[in-house]
Parts: sequence; structure tokens; C-alpha cells
Amino acid sequence: MPEELRDDEAKMSTEEWLRSHGLMFSIGFGDKNGSEPRMRVDYRWHEYYDADWMMQIEVPF
Repeated sequence: MPEELRDDEAKMSTEEWLRSHGLMFSIGFGDKNGSEPRMRVDYRWHEYYDADWMMQIEVPF
């Protein structure tokens, strides 16, 4: 990271940092036992971009 941006980031409040970096929440379903499928749902938020949802499915074979 450039030095001038590192200085700006050090001066940010927690709220300013979260608004500039965004947030991601994830929730997973299923056990990690290797024989059954699992699923994870992610939600990403950023102040300057549209929020989005993602779903990942892990199928063992």
C-alpha cells in the first residue's frame, strides 16, 4: 500500500474504515465430513457498489 494511503487509513474511524472497505457476511450449512454436500451463502455490502448475494455449493465426489 502506498505510504500516503497508509497514513490516511491510520487516521480513519472504525465507521469510515468499514464504509471504505465494505462488509461480508457468510453462513454455512452442512458438516465437513467429506461425504455430504455443503452450502454457503454470502452477502457483500459496500457503500459505493450494489450489494450482492452469492451461493456456493460443495459436492464431494
